[in-house]
Amino acid sequence: MEVTYYHKNTNYKWYVLGCITSLVVITYLLWTFLKNPDSHTWWLLPTKNSVITFSIIGLIILLFTIWVLFKLLTKKGHVKIDSHGIYNDFFLSNKKQINWNEIEKIDTINHNHNQYLAIYLKNQNLIENTGLNYLASKINISTFGTSHIMITSILNCTYDELFNEISKRFEQQKK
Repeated sequence: MEVTYYHKNTNYKWYVLGCITSLVVITYLLWTFLKNPDSHTWWLLPTKNSVITFSIIGLIILLFTIWVLFKLLTKKGHVKIDSHGIYNDFFLSNKKQINWNEIEKIDTINHNHNQYLAIYLKNQNLIENTGLNYLASKINISTFGTSHIMITSILNCTYDELFNEISKRFEQQKK
């Protein structure tokens, strides 16, 4: 059986530029709120303490977002599909290689006007994560129902190409 590789999209630099610009603007706003909370009280944040709490929580979420983007965008990763299974270097979990016999089903998830390829494992407890990887996996599980989500916007293929290739190989392995 042949091996199929999908590499990082060459236009990912535009994603990096857009993400960095957004994060800089958000960081500036949160820092401004934190530096002078008295002048930023309004009906949603009526007290100084609520502005400070909002700013600190926002900065923590921002740090987590920066960590996730850094992990995704700095990798020279690839997706490899072969007779053993799927190797996805972009997974946030520690389990990068998924064998065909571990997969329960493959599905499409439409979330926020984007399509994601979801890989549901027969035993979700096979994931051994620590630290921020654990947190990222838990967020994916609560949002999508699985921790293994494939995003095609950073790959050099379309969603349909990736979904068709993985579905075809999965069906061949089930026989």
